[in-house]
Amino acid sequence: NNNQEVRVGHIFTKDANLAVDSIQLAKLGTNPNQNLWSGFIKKVNIQNIKPKFDGQKVNLDLSAITVDDAKVAMISKTNKSVKKQENKNSDLNLNIGAIKLNNANFQQLTNTGQQKASVASINAVFNNFKINEMTVKSKTPFTIANHDIKTGEIFVDAGKYYTLRIKSFENNDKISNIKNLAFKSKYNRKEFSRVISRQEDLYDVTANSIQIVDRVSLFENHDQILLNKVVLDGVKC
Repeated sequence: NNNQEVRVGHIFTKDANLAVDSIQLAKLGTNPNQNLWSGFIKKVNIQNIKPKFDGQKVNLDLSAITVDDAKVAMISKTNKSVKKQENKNSDLNLNIGAIKLNNANFQQLTNTGQQKASVASINAVFNNFKINEMTVKSKTPFTIANHDIKTGEIFVDAGKYYTLRIKSFENNDKISNIKNLAFKSKYNRKEFSRVISRQEDLYDVTANSIQIVDRVSLFENHDQILLNKVVLDGVKC
C-alpha cells in the first residue's frame, strides 16, 4: 500500500518447495491507524507445499517454514482506539508442521523512532500451527501443539519512569526461565523528584533468575494467569 513496501531478492522453487532470499521491508509513509514494518530477512524456506481447493475454501498444508536471520522493526500505530476487525469466517485452512525462527531480532518503535521494546537472538520452534474456521473465532486465532523459545537480551520501556531488561529467556511449553532481570528507574532520586507530580516511591528491583511453571500453555485462550510455581533467586529491591 502507500505506506508499506516489500522487496524480494530471489525466489527459488523446486517441486513442492519454495525459498525466498533477501526480503526487505520498508516504511514509505505514516498511518496512525496501521502498524508498519521495516527491516531485512535473509531467507525464508517453505517445504512440501500442498494446496487443495474446495470451492472458495483453500486448504494449505506445509511441512515447515524456516526463517533465517530476520532483523525487523514494527513502527506502532499512534491511534490505539482503532478496533481490530473480527474474523468470524475464514476461507483458509492452514496447517504447518513446524515454524522455525533462527537468529531473529525484533524491535518495537514509535513513529518518532523511540525504542519501546526489543528482543535479540530469538531461536524458536512452534509445532503443528493451525488456522481454520474454528480457531479464528477464538481470541487467539490459531493453535499450536507445543513450542520451544530461547532469546537473548529483552528490553521493555515500562512507562514514564522505568525500564525492564532481561539477559535471556527460555520457554518450553509450561516452564519459563528468566536470567538477570533488572527493573530500574530511568532517573536517579534527584531527577525523579523533579519529574513526578506528587510524592512517589522509587524502585529498583533485580533478580539473578526466575523460574515460572505455568498451568496452561502460552497460546491457550484464557483470561487468567494460572501458575503452579514461581522460584525467585537472588532478588534485590
